[in-house]
Amino acid sequence: MELKQAFINDILTLQAVCTKSYTEIFANHWMNDGLELYLEQEFSTNRLKEQLVDTDIKYFFIQEKGETSDF
Repeated sequence: MELKQAFINDILTLQAVCTKSYTEIFANHWMNDGLELYLEQEFSTNRLKEQLVDTDIKYFFIQEKGETSDF
């Protein structure tokens, strides 16, 4: 297992991994369209761009054998 920091050029992968992972773990905690609204808000392109350039926030990918499996 290896950690790889996510940067602005990783934004599409980051969105996909965050959405997939969050949905798998927390989907049953939401009612109606709450999950979709949350995912749109938290993992939108604009929000992730803002966070990826913020020096106080860092995202890391978990990689196994060169493949990203989580964040």
